[in-house]
Amino acid sequence: MKIKNKKQKEKFTLKLPSFLTKEKDISTLKGIAIHTFLQYVNFNNAEKNLNFEINRLYEKGFIEKSQLKYLDKEKIKKFFNSYTYKLIKNANYIKREKKFLCEIDSKKIFKNIKNKKILIQGIVDCIIKKDNKLILIDYKTDEISEKSLISRYKFQLLIYRYALEKIFERPIEFTIIHSLFLNKSIFI
Repeated sequence: MKIKNKKQKEKFTLKLPSFLTKEKDISTLKGIAIHTFLQYVNFNNAEKNLNFEINRLYEKGFIEKSQLKYLDKEKIKKFFNSYTYKLIKNANYIKREKKFLCEIDSKKIFKNIKNKKILIQGIVDCIIKKDNKLILIDYKTDEISEKSLISRYKFQLLIYRYALEKIFERPIEFTIIHSLFLNKSIFI
């Protein structure tokens, strides 16, 4: 298009890529809200007064207003009565949303591949130390069976376990998938 007059301006808009504009489904939004809550929650506050703690997280900017409607308070309350929460509450050390980047031997994960170094990057929901033992915890909100959770996430958690054992230079005692949908601690 030729501009006839210097004052004439062409109007155009840039569109976001489609993967950025597609709406997330409700289960994804619920999962993000629960994970955000569990990342920043003061467990003692929430155990005593869940509404107060949710409001505190919102006021401090940890939880967005749009996420509030996706927080399932009943599931969160049940979490506070779970085996997983008892471990967290009694832990000597708690690290949430632990980012890591680690090089490991491929033979640790893939038996049929020539031994090479591979780079593993991830974020662990929670790692705790209790009685000098490390425990890896992964929160899941998927509305599926225990068997399906194990099938879907066992390999990911095995890789995370190897990486974290190398980073912490000690074994992970056990790995738990905590299903908020099933309100169950699933040992991997």
